Amino acid sequence: MPAQHSNRFILPVGKIATRKSLLNSGYSAHTLDNQVKSGKLQLLIKGVYTHPDTSLSWKSLAVSLPKLLPKPVSIGGLTALSLQGLAQYTQTDQRLTVDFFSPAFCPGWVKSLSDQLENTSINWHTTNRLWQDGWPKGVSLKESIWIENLPPMLLST
Repeated sequence: MPAQHSNRFILPVGKIATRKSLLNSGYSAHTLDNQVKSGKLQLLIKGVYTHPDTSLSWKSLAVSLPKLLPKPVSIGGLTALSLQGLAQYTQTDQRLTVDFFSPAFCPGWVKSLSDQLENTSINWHTTNRLWQDGWPKGVSLKESIWIENLPPMLLST
């Protein structure tokens, strides 16, 4: 059971969580409501929270989604190339397009959050037709660290 202390932050900086995931982790609805009221948890949209010092970005989605969805999620396309040091092959316009790949369907709350991202658009691709069982096998995924204490982002290679 998680600590219910009101002086602690439930989420680290950079992480996003749904109300459902926090309730499943053992936090009570009362604790979540009190954390929001006290400013220790920020409500992004109904049912989606983050640490109050987190600036919403596609990277916060990328490190959080694998724990929030029942199926794996990776970053692919030109975004993955750029994160691997191959930026010369990526787009040059000012609006960034981030491609997420997963056998899961895109949750509605991700679409709602993507509307709040400045100069960034999110494309969601289901992978059931790309790979057998909807997910690549072997060495076709690479990890990329964004913030040291957060899980790595998965990149399609």
